[in-house]
Amino acid sequence: MDIFMKKINYKKGFHLFKDMKFFHRMILIYLIGGIIPLVAVSIYTNMQTRKMMIKVTEETQTEELSVLGSSIRESMTVLNNVSKRLCYNSDILNLATKKYKTKKQFYQDYREANATIEDYLNFYAQDISSINIYLDNNTIDPYDLEKTDNLCYFRDSIKNQSWYKETVNRKNEGYWYFGSGKESDKQTMQFSRAILNKDGGVAGIVNVLIQYNKTQSTLAERNYDTAIIYNDFYWISGNFSSIEYPFLME
Repeated sequence: MDIFMKKINYKKGFHLFKDMKFFHRMILIYLIGGIIPLVAVSIYTNMQTRKMMIKVTEETQTEELSVLGSSIRESMTVLNNVSKRLCYNSDILNLATKKYKTKKQFYQDYREANATIEDYLNFYAQDISSINIYLDNNTIDPYDLEKTDNLCYFRDSIKNQSWYKETVNRKNEGYWYFGSGKESDKQTMQFSRAILNKDGGVAGIVNVLIQYNKTQSTLAERNYDTAIIYNDFYWISGNFSSIEYPFLME
């Protein structure tokens, strides 16, 4: 029965085509043999081109992010090494542990220590924005510390902050965190390491800030949503709001 019906439909279709005017038949042949295949090929080609462009874009973005990540990791290594060297620097240790009898003695040692700090700042200008040495030496007048560059006094407000507590607890390991610097409201990645006295106690803290453009300006120039996450958890910076991606806030 089905075969019979198919034969009838075929005959009807054939007679319908046969009864068409020549002009209409040519149009139908043109559509079936030319336009429809051309449209199908165009759609397929566009889909393949789009897939290829998406793949190229993904590869380009992956490479750019890899370069960005490598640059930040290199700077992090610099901050880690510089903080370690400063913690064991004899001039810095003098400021942290020496018992000063006069201001003249303090300023003499400060000039030596500050020259070392400035050398690091100049040499690693692309990686480091500032270096701050926090001191808890009761033989140094806090007023003198506040007048100097790169030195800070341990106020009680600082000792109550989480980064200070984490740095003291970790001592030689150091501690990464995100926040603003002493003289700027700009927030960036920072690394702090404890300066230890001969008994292993904390006599001060070296605080090194990564260059702001490493974590902020570079992202602002990107056209795609990009964020820097530390240890797969801590939001460092991004060129979009984390509210747009709730999973980043969990």
